[in-house]
Amino acid sequence: MGCAAEKAGAGNNPLYNKLNLQLHVKHIKIDDSGEIAHVEDRVPVFSSFNKLPQARYEAIKITHANTMSQPMIILYDVPSNIPQPWAPNIWRIRLILNYKRLPYRTAWVEFPDVEATLRGIGAAPTSNKNDGRPVFSLPVIVDPIRSPQAPIVVSNANDIAEYLEVTYPARQIFPEGSRALQTLFVHYIQDIFMKPLLPIMVPLSHQRLPERSQSHFLSGTAPSYLSIPPEREQAWRAVEEQFDFLANILDKNSGMDGDGVVVMGHEITYADFAIVSALIWIEKVAPHDGWVRVRQWNGGRWELHAVGVWTPSSNAHIIEVDQEVEKARV
Repeated sequence: MGCAAEKAGAGNNPLYNKLNLQLHVKHIKIDDSGEIAHVEDRVPVFSSFNKLPQARYEAIKITHANTMSQPMIILYDVPSNIPQPWAPNIWRIRLILNYKRLPYRTAWVEFPDVEATLRGIGAAPTSNKNDGRPVFSLPVIVDPIRSPQAPIVVSNANDIAEYLEVTYPARQIFPEGSRALQTLFVHYIQDIFMKPLLPIMVPLSHQRLPERSQSHFLSGTAPSYLSIPPEREQAWRAVEEQFDFLANILDKNSGMDGDGVVVMGHEITYADFAIVSALIWIEKVAPHDGWVRVRQWNGGRWELHAVGVWTPSSNAHIIEVDQEVEKARV
């Protein structure tokens, strides 16, 4: 079968080529009646998100013996009214799970239920409020693969990344000697690079939540951070300045030092997933106002960085397999 991404020229994209060789997911093909027709492992093809077909989620009963018997990591995520996941910190973990070829499924939890759900599974809080009360936030994973009777629960994106690297070292995301520098780089992405995005993206993300989750943040007076900034163009210029700075940094990895695409020069690492997850956030939540800008900046390099799983036919192909109910992309 021909590859739409390759036809679109994605084969000339260095990040596409690198990730296409290294990421791996499990696909389930759904026939026209909604039954499981075929299960296979396949190396996916990657293209920029704007070239991906639109998708929707359907509940499909899984009956394949291999998926029923295999313990899977559970990744907790927040649902929305858009077809695909969007939360950047959670995407960072989803990309690692795909990269390491680990079986997993997504558990969807609305914001009002996050604290009770995470307390119920024994997840650690990720921070504390000013009054000392604990704060519970996503992502969180539950890993029963090594110990089904006593699964490991891990909170916080950076801690989850470290745990997955130590527990499943194949296809490493922290090459020897890179942990300190990658930790610093990811801190820069989280706290500096993404800072000017927040006034724009947080209100837009709130609008994409289910009504119950939206109401959770609107009890009483709506917080100021949910208001879209009136000076929209000025806000996007501040975002562009950060992209310009990052592009100049990545350009230093050229020639003998790398391909100018990935952070470590030649190898895909955790730092790259931090960048890609931010791009996914923009593409999914602000496709018309934000992504149309970002994809053109710096000679179009960010469109090349935006990585998605290509669905090669109208039949459903999925990233993760659920033992009971599947979120199938159609």
